[in-house]
Amino acid sequence: MKSFFKTKRFKALLAIVLVLSGFMVYSITTHGMGTIPSSLVSAVTKPFEQLASWVSGLADDVFGGFVLTSQLKEQVASMEEEIRTLREQQVDYAQIKSENEELRQYLDLKKENPDFVLQDAQVIKRDASDPFASFTISVGSLHGVERGDPVITPDGLVGCVDVVEETQSIVRTVLDNSIGIGAMDSHTQTSGQISANTLTLARDDKCRMNNIKRENAISRGDIIITSGVGKGYPRGLIIGTVEEVLQESDGISNYAIVKPAADVRNVRNVMVIKDFTATPIPDESVTGDGGGAQ
Repeated sequence: MKSFFKTKRFKALLAIVLVLSGFMVYSITTHGMGTIPSSLVSAVTKPFEQLASWVSGLADDVFGGFVLTSQLKEQVASMEEEIRTLREQQVDYAQIKSENEELRQYLDLKKENPDFVLQDAQVIKRDASDPFASFTISVGSLHGVERGDPVITPDGLVGCVDVVEETQSIVRTVLDNSIGIGAMDSHTQTSGQISANTLTLARDDKCRMNNIKRENAISRGDIIITSGVGKGYPRGLIIGTVEEVLQESDGISNYAIVKPAADVRNVRNVMVIKDFTATPIPDESVTGDGGGAQ
């Protein structure tokens, strides 16, 4: 027995008892008797808790990065969708504003010309092979439209109805080489006729005012309007602006290059003048065929 107390095993056991006794004494002096079991458990489990905390932190760092990246991607996608929505709203707003402005202009046109019987129409097709920019509109004979009816926008004259079907019609524009429109200078009252246009001018979106007497004054920048001669068009519709005045090859008369006021190739909405009250013409010495082919 005495030999057991001298062994290393006894000494180790004694050391453990002393350590545990020290823990108990420290716990009693600081927290009281009730904390002895928890202190022992805490002393034994603390290293494992620290290890678990480190592993948990590492997991948060690794997998939290994936979660954060996923959240960022979702936020970016949401922001992009909001931007797309705002852009669409801006486009819709611009289009609605443009349409409202166009409608207001048509209402003003109607107020200024109460004798006009107007039919609104949309451009539904364009003939890409036609250098004179003819197009098809969404109204026809069922709407009271007839061949030769003038076609206008708030900016000015576009042309006239050429072919009429039940629910649609083909419009011949002021660029056409076969159209004939009685015209005049709004300032000097110089008369002429929009006719005999050329392919070269049509491709540049221009037309000719012919049969201008050399002694009559007409200048660049003058506004050309319909004269009312020929009864096909009401008097006073804006056709366009004079860009150049040139002498005919016969040396007797002049002709003018006119830029149409209406955007003939890009117009989307038009009005057909189905009827109007003709204005008396003081001097009908210059004749035109009005709507062209009536």
